[in-house]
Amino acid sequence: RKLCLQSPVWYAAQLKPSFVIIENVSALETLWQGPYFLDQLVKGLHGLGYQTDIWNFNAVNYGAFQSRKRAFVVGWRGNRKPLPPMPTHGNIPLLPLLTLGEAIGHLSETEALSDGLCPMSKTRTERIRGIKPGEHTCKSVRRLSMDEPCRTLTTSPSCQKMSRFIHPYQDRHLSVVEYKFIMGVPNYRFPTMMPVPWRYRVLGNGNPPCLYQAVVDALLAKTASAPA
Repeated sequence: RKLCLQSPVWYAAQLKPSFVIIENVSALETLWQGPYFLDQLVKGLHGLGYQTDIWNFNAVNYGAFQSRKRAFVVGWRGNRKPLPPMPTHGNIPLLPLLTLGEAIGHLSETEALSDGLCPMSKTRTERIRGIKPGEHTCKSVRRLSMDEPCRTLTTSPSCQKMSRFIHPYQDRHLSVVEYKFIMGVPNYRFPTMMPVPWRYRVLGNGNPPCLYQAVVDALLAKTASAPA
């Protein structure tokens, strides 16, 4: 999938936008062959006349309900370098971090299960029954807490045979609807025939809109402050 990083260079060459924004996991800079592909991406943008910078963020510091670290390769034309957006949520004097409870605490069980749920075996259900909110028995089994931001959502709540996304009070994984609210897209609708695992995958591969909005606003601020 790292090869997809070259696609934005092709689109930038065809469309010639004022800004280019490319997002990936923050670990891209250290993953196997990640630095190579990143270097090729930056060189490609430089070849088109763009200046570049890499911005690293955690979405939770910009109003997301989950901790989600992401890296943005930002390209712009001209010598006036844009400034990355300042965090809005965190320690005082910033706004407090949003919690899992603020995202899904209002949902009834019927509402939460209305768009699908990753099943859990009886053995695992028994295994998690005594775990309290915020506690875990080992690295692979953890019950979330309503009083903290959610952990980074993955493409499956039980990926790699692990249970990192156990509901704080119910003996089950987080549901598709709860994924939507945590991701910040509560009104997103899936095709009726889309399998439940694919729904988790679509959401787990996305990002909270608030993070993208912060990045776009920062770039637009550069445009607004540029001399006529």
